[in-house]
Amino acid sequence: SSASPFEVLEAELDVDLSEIKVQQAQQEQQQKKLQADRQKIKVDLMHLKSPINGLVEKLNLGLGEVVDPNKPSCTVVKNDPLWVEIHLPSRQAAELEMDDTLSVQEDGKKLWADAKVIFLSPVADAASGTRLVRLELPNPNNVPCGRKVLVKLPEKLSSASKTTDAR
Repeated sequence: SSASPFEVLEAELDVDLSEIKVQQAQQEQQQKKLQADRQKIKVDLMHLKSPINGLVEKLNLGLGEVVDPNKPSCTVVKNDPLWVEIHLPSRQAAELEMDDTLSVQEDGKKLWADAKVIFLSPVADAASGTRLVRLELPNPNNVPCGRKVLVKLPEKLSSASKTTDAR
């Protein structure tokens, strides 16, 4: 038997309605995806990411406290490489150049290791007449920092060693 014009129209409307429902479901799915992406961004913003790969030494926040952008929320320590900081008389520091190599020895040890000059302070301390010099010392065994070391100055500066703190 053939369908009446009313039945044909009703079937066409059912097809149109079904297509609209599919489109609506697709839009709802897209909205849910956008909401999930927004939530992921919120969660990502709640994480604190360190610019260095190190160990957390100290947390400066308690549970439920709000992060203050002017106050560090934690202290992250990276011990490889170590920084050795020395204050040399300005006259001697002026003789050093970036990437110069100085010998460093852990206090009480026998072996000397090479450390590279990575920073020469552009400003001298007027009171003491010294400049900060920072050396980079490889530390693949992650020996803790804060130890006393001896730094052997190149012959052009002095033949004496200078004791300082490793940081």
